[in-house]
Amino acid sequence: MGATAWKIEVFQEGKNITHSLSAISEAAKDGGFLLPPNFQPWSPTGDLLSIPTWKAHHFLYDISQNSIVRSEIEGLIDALIWSPSENKYLVVAFCWAPVRSRSYFLADNSGLPKCQIDVMSLLDEPAQCWWLKDGSVFIILYRNSKQAHPFVEFFDSASGRSIERIPVNPSQLIPWHESEFRDISRDHYTLEISPSTRCVGSLLDTWHSCYFDNTTNRFSLAVYRPKDGKIVQKNEVVVPVKELRCQLQLEF
Repeated sequence: MGATAWKIEVFQEGKNITHSLSAISEAAKDGGFLLPPNFQPWSPTGDLLSIPTWKAHHFLYDISQNSIVRSEIEGLIDALIWSPSENKYLVVAFCWAPVRSRSYFLADNSGLPKCQIDVMSLLDEPAQCWWLKDGSVFIILYRNSKQAHPFVEFFDSASGRSIERIPVNPSQLIPWHESEFRDISRDHYTLEISPSTRCVGSLLDTWHSCYFDNTTNRFSLAVYRPKDGKIVQKNEVVVPVKELRCQLQLEF
């Protein structure tokens, strides 16, 4: 499925009130609404709604005041997640000028950047971010190169300073016969999920599905592993794979 824009509707007590919220149309003029893969759009008080757009901006809409402001943070939004306890949010944005890059920011409830987070993650892998339930810490899972293993890094939400970084290597947590599959291309669609579906070979080396439950402080992480051996299809070596999952418990 592909989508170039999304429609926003706002309901109050089951009634669609979108047409009475004139300020939303200001964001609608900015190329249509974007739905990022990692998105929690509401402030903890429920009065502010974040609206990313396809023209590499995002807006903050104040429901009670029917007013809207555009954030000073430029870039196509890859992730935007509000703190569960304070009126601030973590936002990850792609930029293409002067070079292609991804930036992580903490921003306040007026869309102004409070600080930039020191993270250099792979541009071709989605941003994975979460908050602890009390809002004191936010978490980023990432790789900084295709040769590196993933890390989970913890940041202080007041300063944006890194607190701790721990490896979450799929090959250690879900061991496999890695040496037998080193010849499998990581840059092509060499993993067969089903007869009609393939995915890129690099998903043997990193987590393809990540979920964090901040009520239990538990990660659920999934990776692809070979079912059996390699097969050849149309002169290409392919590996039929299955999903394996593990859980990690954080102690805070």
